[in-house]
Amino acid sequence: MSSTLNELKNIGDGHIYLQSGDYQKAEEIYRKIYKGLLEKQSSENKRFSKSNILFLIGISLFFQKRVKDAIHYFILACSEQLLDAPIGKEDPVICAPVGPGNVLKSLFCFNVQSLELVKDIAIVKKKNGKIPPDPEEIFKEFLQKQNISEDKILTLCEKFPIQV
Repeated sequence: MSSTLNELKNIGDGHIYLQSGDYQKAEEIYRKIYKGLLEKQSSENKRFSKSNILFLIGISLFFQKRVKDAIHYFILACSEQLLDAPIGKEDPVICAPVGPGNVLKSLFCFNVQSLELVKDIAIVKKKNGKIPPDPEEIFKEFLQKQNISEDKILTLCEKFPIQV
């Protein structure tokens, strides 16, 4: 079986676990796929979009009530979508009715200025031709510019849909 078909099978397995409530197993599968995409990018010297798998990791973390970790992955997914968007077309990523930007805004009342900062960081990276292979670089720069540590990420949210 080709690696692409194998990845699709694994995503399907992750979805089955997610739908059946085994969120930890779903997370494990999604993280394995994500790691594989990062390795494939490196070996093929080619960028692959990872926003969907990062979003699925965020969903699986959210249902495990690991809200800080979920927000981290929703920001990574949003960063990845912003990197994928053509320069000048980033606003729809933040404003889309579905996706990580909307989840951050509507579910957590994530600070809109913070989303704009993530967008600005991604735009600068693209304009400078320095698109990171892993959106974690954008997340770290975001935290630095917000002058907060990762464990304080919840301070950028106004509400929480589940007990944290």
